[in-house]
Amino acid sequence: MKNKKLNLVTKSLLLGFALVSLSACSLFDRKEAVSTSGVKFEKDVNNLEEDSYYTFNGKEYGKLYLGDRSFKESSSGSLNTSTKGNPERVIWLKNDLNNIPVMRRGEKIVFHSSNKLITRLNIERYYDLGYSIGISKLKENKSTGRFTLDIRDSALTVDPNSDAKQLQDITANGQIIIDSIGNTPLRSGNVSPSGTILGLEKDKTYAINAYLGTNLHSKNIKADVRVLASSEGHKIEKFEFSGHKTVEFQFPSYYNSGYYLINGFGLVRYISDDKVGVDDEIDMNVPNIYPKNGEDGKDVSQKNVQAEDLTTTKVTIATDGEQTIVISYSDPEDKESKIGVPTAKLISPNGVSVFEQGAANTLTLKTTLEKGEYEIQIIGLHGRNYSYRITSGDGKSTSQENDVAGPPQADKKKDAKQGANSNSSKSLADIVNGN
Repeated sequence: MKNKKLNLVTKSLLLGFALVSLSACSLFDRKEAVSTSGVKFEKDVNNLEEDSYYTFNGKEYGKLYLGDRSFKESSSGSLNTSTKGNPERVIWLKNDLNNIPVMRRGEKIVFHSSNKLITRLNIERYYDLGYSIGISKLKENKSTGRFTLDIRDSALTVDPNSDAKQLQDITANGQIIIDSIGNTPLRSGNVSPSGTILGLEKDKTYAINAYLGTNLHSKNIKADVRVLASSEGHKIEKFEFSGHKTVEFQFPSYYNSGYYLINGFGLVRYISDDKVGVDDEIDMNVPNIYPKNGEDGKDVSQKNVQAEDLTTTKVTIATDGEQTIVISYSDPEDKESKIGVPTAKLISPNGVSVFEQGAANTLTLKTTLEKGEYEIQIIGLHGRNYSYRITSGDGKSTSQENDVAGPPQADKKKDAKQGANSNSSKSLADIVNGN
């Protein structure tokens, strides 16, 4: 897979997730080497492992996979799933990313057991946050703006198979403050809601400056993990017996491409677009729009969302630094119609940031950006008009009104794009390396 876009998810990471943690006694031994041999395929249904989940494309079965993670087993010994998404539930992947099977639209998830019947899949959607060092659950001290990390084994904040494990050499029992990466201060704009560091480049080594008390500890740590963070929860209750030795489930049409954890057992990389190749670069973080109770799921299929309810516009950030983007949208013309709240995200060359729902028909994103052009996608306007305002840290603002039926008007778009074509976005890695 060549999806090189880092999925930059800010503190608005969609649906207000919450967190659990990663266990020393989970389904894998934290001291055990992670397999990187690729997907485990099986063509003979008689050889499927007991109590296991697979993808099935009509010819072969691909066993679901789950590597290092920041959440633990339940008391019964099984892994739970989050019903609404929880950003601090993090999965760290290295070369074992190749162990996750790919499933395309129309293919199936199957379960095999000689003594157990599963009739429901609990589905937990994970967003791809891109590459980082193997930590999670950084906590911000609101008074200082700095981030602390509890590095005890029991805190489950460090991937034991990543280069970040050397942070635990600082102390075996306590908290450290990660103050900067090289000469770049680590502040809120560079930390995801999952407490992971954003904007790092794959396999680059960074000087992590950490404090224990007043003593500085500098560690050179490689950004060697791909970070997935829990974002949505759902369930599938329709199943069929295969007539052989499995029970089968299919993803509904409104599931977008992404990473999905199945009943806490393992991940599948789902591709919903028939025209997309397995190795193509695609957005794995498009939010799903789930049907309401009593609503036909076909009404919110990806096709409808993409064709009818997706509005895009280009915006330009004029200066580096903290930015606040507020989208305001009108009420529907039919006051009695039951139209839900739209969602929005900002797309950059380095990833995705999701807007939070605000008061009085607004969506808000507050994050740190470098000057350059970005795309905003709004899903679910249903014909309502909208406008946006961008306010930078220096108090300057640029507003642009748009009609949902089309792109921004040429003259206003031109005003909002002064100098945009000559500026490109830079990642935290660029800043650290002086690019």
